[in-house]
Amino acid sequence: MRKVLPEDLDFNESQPYFVLYLLANGFQVGDDLDINEFMIWTRQKHREFRNVLGMTDNEVKLKMRFNDYVEQFIDWLKTFVPAVEVDEEQLTLF
Repeated sequence: MRKVLPEDLDFNESQPYFVLYLLANGFQVGDDLDINEFMIWTRQKHREFRNVLGMTDNEVKLKMRFNDYVEQFIDWLKTFVPAVEVDEEQLTLF
């Protein structure tokens, strides 16, 4: 367990999935954070997104370019974040 840091909420400093997890779940700087919960949430959201696409994990791997999947997944994740303004150029994976 650790505390949420200011850079955790910064798309320039942290991985987009992580920032969107924090925002979607109402985390603020100083809140307690269990990284395992983030990992579970991300795995669950990937599963939900594949269901929205109507594809299995293997079908996604065969039919979609990775970057296209990531871009669409991030756009979909943003629907779980209340009124967040995000610079689109910041939403890239490292």
